[in-house]
Amino acid sequence: MTTKNFGKEMAKLRKGKTFIELYGKKKAKEIGKKISKKVSKRQKGKTWEESWGEESANNAKKKLSKRSSNQKNMLGKNHSEKTKKLFSEQRKGSKNPSWKGGKSKEGYSWNFRKISKEIRERDNYQCKLCKRYIKTQTKKEFLTAHHIDYNKLNNSYSNLITLCSKCNSIVNFSREEWEIYFNKIMVDSNDN
Repeated sequence: MTTKNFGKEMAKLRKGKTFIELYGKKKAKEIGKKISKKVSKRQKGKTWEESWGEESANNAKKKLSKRSSNQKNMLGKNHSEKTKKLFSEQRKGSKNPSWKGGKSKEGYSWNFRKISKEIRERDNYQCKLCKRYIKTQTKKEFLTAHHIDYNKLNNSYSNLITLCSKCNSIVNFSREEWEIYFNKIMVDSNDN
């Protein structure tokens, strides 16, 4: 093999092989990252056609669509136990976007179920926000006793108000505003 034809000969040897086949897993990963960085810099803010030209862009799109149609679609299928465990580990504790420094682990007091039932009865099985009446609880529609100050251990009757499940999920945002609003409702209801 002469130096003049070296590039062409190497291209023939590499043709149809993956980076892993050519360089091994570790080196292939490094090469992939380098290529990805170069491509993302070159392509930033540009369409595929602007970056690679019309013909190359269309070929790339065809290859991608063919590749993605060959991949198994997980829609309606179950992940393996191993995969479920991996997903779970990746979103535990501080890795979870809903993490609040362990605050969500706070439990309710031992008598909260009894108190919750009394609060629903006091409020006549009606959500104090949307005014829906729900006497029969189902998995989709049910009433909760909401802690106005968001402290699960403060079970004084003046700190609890009946909300339906939908409204209870809404009031977990802008908590300070909801606390003021519900305290006003409690004052108004005590005046009547």
